[in-house]
Amino acid sequence: LSHPVFSSIILFNLPRRLDVLQGRLKSMIELKTGWAEAHLMSRELQRLFRVHDVDATGTMSVDEFSKVLEKNNITDNEAEVESLFSRFDLNDNGLLTFSEFCDGLFGVKKSPLADPQCRAVVERLQIRLRKRAGSSMRGFSRTFRILSRKNPKNMLSKTDLEEGLNRIGCKIDPSEMTVIMTCFDRDGNGEVSLTEFLRAVRGPLNTRRKDMIYKAFQVLDKNADETITLSELADKYDTSKHPDVLSGKATEEDVLNEFKSDWDKDGDGIITLPEWNDYYADISASIDSDDYFELLIRNAWHIPGGEGWCANTSNLRVLVKHTDGSQTVQMIVNDLGIKPTQIGRIKAELIKQGVSNIKSISLT
Repeated sequence: LSHPVFSSIILFNLPRRLDVLQGRLKSMIELKTGWAEAHLMSRELQRLFRVHDVDATGTMSVDEFSKVLEKNNITDNEAEVESLFSRFDLNDNGLLTFSEFCDGLFGVKKSPLADPQCRAVVERLQIRLRKRAGSSMRGFSRTFRILSRKNPKNMLSKTDLEEGLNRIGCKIDPSEMTVIMTCFDRDGNGEVSLTEFLRAVRGPLNTRRKDMIYKAFQVLDKNADETITLSELADKYDTSKHPDVLSGKATEEDVLNEFKSDWDKDGDGIITLPEWNDYYADISASIDSDDYFELLIRNAWHIPGGEGWCANTSNLRVLVKHTDGSQTVQMIVNDLGIKPTQIGRIKAELIKQGVSNIKSISLT
């Protein structure tokens, strides 16, 4: 099933397929418990997961989740496992507690994306957002973050949700709002989590995109302390490769100014890894193709590599004349912040890369 036609069909039907997998898991436990009450079936499934909890943390990673599903003949398909895991991982931290998944599966506690009616409302909201001229997931997120600031726990009331959706021109009808509040207000206090709501609307990041986002962070995080200074980021950010610049929606200066305002929320000039991930999760939501997303990240942060049309095209390339008379074209691997006129810095980077006997350097 590696043919692109089959792959497209699988991706198109993935939500339906996940519903089937959920049903298969539920049926297995229903038969095992004799159709017991929901909380008892949840407890039985949690017991099943604990058998495979080798580190006794009470949580499971995607890998641990996959082993349980495979062992019980639910599925061994990587895309299905990852997508089903993401459906219940509402805070997107890469871990599921046993109760988070099992209670959500059996309806003991609300799990919005496991509810078909709620997913349908979210999908309609996503479509409306995409159709809005000039709208973006980043703008959507910014609107609701502003509204949530008055709440110390970053929660949104029904009024906040209605106001935010009206502001961005994505008004929904009362019945849809009722569904959202019913599914996302998980403790019945009349509020929904900002993080969980945004996460549901923009959709999960797959492993490939997460890896690319982290690679970009590592380019700047030289001391590996999982923080980056805002000034360092602005100096090295190649705004010419931003999707809004490429599409003509914004200028490079517009993107840089927005970039700075988005990051420096508390005025400390520091960007953490979670903040970085959150920014690119918003960008990712408006890009359908994994290949295109990889290309944008590689070119924006000058990350060498990539195959086919995902291959990096932004890193500086120079013509090197060697002392023996030969010539070679060389790519500068770590070229962020290096201008084409800085021949001395270019030469120093080439030497670090193992290029020797350099007589002269010129732009290709």
